[in-house]
Order: sequence, then C-alpha cells, then structure tokens
Amino acid sequence: MAHHLHESFGLENGNKKLKWVAIILVLTFFAGCASPAKKACLKTDWRKLGYDEGVRGEETDSSLTLRRNCRSEGVTPDMRRYEQGRRQGIEKYCSVKNGRAVGIKGSPYLGACPPDLEASFKTAYLDGLHTHLRELSAEMIAVSAKQDSLRRQLADVEEELSYLEKEFSQIGPGQVRMLSGLLSELRRLETDEMSLDLQIDALEEDLKEMRQRRDRVKKQADKL
Repeated sequence: MAHHLHESFGLENGNKKLKWVAIILVLTFFAGCASPAKKACLKTDWRKLGYDEGVRGEETDSSLTLRRNCRSEGVTPDMRRYEQGRRQGIEKYCSVKNGRAVGIKGSPYLGACPPDLEASFKTAYLDGLHTHLRELSAEMIAVSAKQDSLRRQLADVEEELSYLEKEFSQIGPGQVRMLSGLLSELRRLETDEMSLDLQIDALEEDLKEMRQRRDRVKKQADKL
C-alpha cells in the first residue's frame, strides 16, 4: 500500500514538472515569435533615448511615434527613465557654451529648453547667430570678388577670341601655318571661355544658397 502511494506521489510530482516544462516551452516559443518591432521596443534603452533627444535639442514629440508603437506592441515605455535621460541631455544642450556653438553653426533652435535654462541659452545662441551672419557676409564678399575676377578674365578671353576670329577670316590660301596656329589658339580660348562660364555659374549658385541661409538665420534671430 505504502509502495503504491509512493509511486502515485512520484507520478504526481512528475506530472507537475512536465506541466511547468510545457509552460516554459510555450512562453519561450511565443517570446521567439515576437515581431521585430516588439523586439526593438524590448531592447530600447529609454534613458539613453531621452538623453539623445535632449542633447540634440529635439522636442519630446520626436519619439512620440516610437512610444505609441511600443504601446501597441504591448511594451510600456519606461517614462521615468526617459525623462531622467532627457533632462540630463537638455541640461547639456541648453548650456551657455552650447548655445553659442549652435548659433555659430547657424542651426535652428526648436524651443526645447525649459524656462529655467532658456533665457541664458537664447542670449548665447543669439550671440552665436550674429557671429555666423558676420562670417557668412565675409564669405559672400569673398565669393563675389572671386566671381568679379573671373568675369574680368572672361571678358579678356572673349576680346581675344573676337580678335583672333577677325584674323582667321583674313588669312589667305598660302598662310597654312598661320591658319593652323590660329585654330589651335582659338580652341584653347574657347575651352578657357567655357571653363570660366562654368566657374561663374557655380559661384552664382553658391551665392544663392548663402543668401537663402542668411535670410533663414536672420529670421531665426528676429524670433528671439
């Protein structure tokens, strides 16, 4: 009798072990079947995500889509760690030193700094923007001067071409050597003319982009 009870008890324990093994296998199976999006959410370092956003001066809605997607995948974002990281990043971004550096680059300010940091950041940022505008103006003057120099060279080349074309039209049948030399010189001048035209056009495009950047930076400065 005792022997049979022992066997029965052992069988019951064995069934329980098998039951738990089955449950673990099922859970492991479903975990392995998680979608790539869910796996990405599970691996997300929320503190680092918040820090990276903050240190780049991005607004909180830049990761809103990710957070919504994670919730739809059944993964709750760790907002406490996210906010901790974001505050650390924002404090670094909104420093006076970085404010001036961001302004000197002519980068936009998206209004991410909290009230306790924004005033000092804006002052430094505005100072950096004015420095950027001065440097940009100096660069535009240099490009315009280069363009004027190329235009003068082009005018000289065109004048010389005009002169050679007249010479070419007056060459007689017996002046073969002179004809060959003039043709060679004409080709060289035409190549120079084309090269100068291309350089002048390229500089004009540079100036156009600089004017647009200048206007954009001025608007940024006026908003502060």
